[in-house]
Amino acid sequence: MNAVTKGMVFNDKMHHLTNALDNDGLVLLPTESVWCIGANMHSKLALNKIVTLKSKVSQYPITILVNSIAMLKEYCPALPPKIETLLYYFERPITIVFPASNTKFPQHITEFQSTVAVRLSLEPLCQTLIDLMSNPIIVSSARCNSHTFPTSFDEIDSEIIRNVNYICQHKSTNTGFIPEAIISSEGEGDLVFLRE
Repeated sequence: MNAVTKGMVFNDKMHHLTNALDNDGLVLLPTESVWCIGANMHSKLALNKIVTLKSKVSQYPITILVNSIAMLKEYCPALPPKIETLLYYFERPITIVFPASNTKFPQHITEFQSTVAVRLSLEPLCQTLIDLMSNPIIVSSARCNSHTFPTSFDEIDSEIIRNVNYICQHKSTNTGFIPEAIISSEGEGDLVFLRE
C-alpha cells in the first residue's frame, strides 16, 4: 500500500467502493480538485453510464487517476523526463494530456477520445482505492446540468446523486480542494501549460 495512505482511516468502508466498481457501478467521490463520478477503468459499461449521465454537458472529459509515477509509466511508457521531474516537485495536482495512441489504456477509453488526461492523485482516499483495485480508476466531474465544478457535496447535481451506486462520506463537509494544473505533452517531450 502507498506510504501516504497506509494506516489512514476513512468514513467509508472501502469494500463498498470496490464492490461497486467491480460490478460496473459508479461511485461519487472527492478527488484533490473536485467531486467526481468514479468508475473501474476496465469497465466499458461503466464508462457508457458516465457518458449517458453527463449527456447534457457539452464536454464530459474523462480523467484517469493513478497513484504513483511507476503506475503512470506502466500505462504511459514514453513519459518525458520533464514531466516526471515536474511531478516530483510541483505542489499542486497536475493533469497531463497525452495523445491516446501513445498510451496503453484499454481500447474503449482510447477510442472514446483522441487524447487521454491522466493525473497522479494526491487524495488519500483515491490513492487507497487505486491500491485496492490494483489499477487506475476513471473519473469525471460530478456535474450534468450546471456549469459549476463541484468543490463541495452541496454543489453536486441531484441527478448524479440518484444515479450512482455508492456515495463517499469522506470530505462530504469539506471544501478545501486544490485547483489542478493541466499540461499537454507534445512532440519531443515539449510541455504546454493549458491551465496554470
